[in-house]
Amino acid sequence: MSDKKWWETAEYPGFGGHTSYGPSSWIEIPLVRAAFNGGPPVLETNLDGILTMPVRDFISRFSETLELRPLRIENEGTGNDRFVLFSETMMVWCAIGRHGEYANLMFSTADRSLRDKALKFLAGALTKEDASLGIVYALARTPTGLQVQRIGAAGEPLVRDNYDPQVLVGYDKIVEDLKSETPSGRLAILSGPPGTGKTFIVRALMKEAPTVTFVMVPPHMVSSLADPEILPSLTSLREDIAGPILFVLEDGDSCLVARNKDNMPSIQAILNLGDGILGSVLDIRILATTNADKLDLDPALMRPGRLSAEVRVGPIGAVHANRLLKQLVGTGTSSWEMAPTLAEVYLKARELGWKPTGKKKKKSSELLPVNG
Repeated sequence: MSDKKWWETAEYPGFGGHTSYGPSSWIEIPLVRAAFNGGPPVLETNLDGILTMPVRDFISRFSETLELRPLRIENEGTGNDRFVLFSETMMVWCAIGRHGEYANLMFSTADRSLRDKALKFLAGALTKEDASLGIVYALARTPTGLQVQRIGAAGEPLVRDNYDPQVLVGYDKIVEDLKSETPSGRLAILSGPPGTGKTFIVRALMKEAPTVTFVMVPPHMVSSLADPEILPSLTSLREDIAGPILFVLEDGDSCLVARNKDNMPSIQAILNLGDGILGSVLDIRILATTNADKLDLDPALMRPGRLSAEVRVGPIGAVHANRLLKQLVGTGTSSWEMAPTLAEVYLKARELGWKPTGKKKKKSSELLPVNG
């Protein structure tokens, strides 16, 4: 039997499909080993927020400030840019969102002054998100399996004047069910042609129900919701949040129409998550959007207790459109040959001089680590 203690014989993780790039792998093993042998404790810190500078500037300045060597990790299909920054005494794992704004960082070191230096830099490099806007995640396939990845806050208030009364009734019903612990249904459907404002309704739901965690699911990944490999990511997410999980199925036609051999997995996933045991335990809700003019919905989706609301978002009438146009530009009307979409009204407003109000990012004077 070896005289060495167990931590002295620990092996470094090998390269391969299941290698972890996080601080708990390469650099932390010797740090923890040194701590067991009387060295300083290992300090692990998690941070996230919105970048206040371009991605390349952030990586360059962070590396120079801490004298770290940057290494980019190519992970195709995740939608994230990933970097490892490292030295002999510190390792930083950085995932930056698809649009180069939201960043998630983890770092480990036994050098407290180095960690404090990193926190000081990040206090000016990251801003806190406004949680009242609703936090959005995305389902992504990574080399280690399906992951639910945080991408930021995206909610905004609903401009109720943009929609017909029947649309608002359906919207209010969805909001009511999202906020309820005992909803009348866990599935909601938004249908209508492109440009009618369905996306703005989804963003308004994020603002109206900020305790709900929105997970965006692209069309080609809907059937993946029935894959058992998604469970670890969902259970991990459930540990970090308090409210319901809402899967937003973009262009979800294939999971709504009557079942056939091509869409059976997608339909089954919706049924199981909508009001199956898994959906009930994890408090999962589903919002599907479709551009189809009319869908032959699968009868099982329409069952009482399963469907919260089906909201048809169509073009708006000429009188409504002219009233909205006048609200935007202060004067003027347009002769619409056909009932215009919301997008067409706003395009006309731009042509007449209207400009949307830009968003202002909130800066925080202090950035606190999640732990460490």
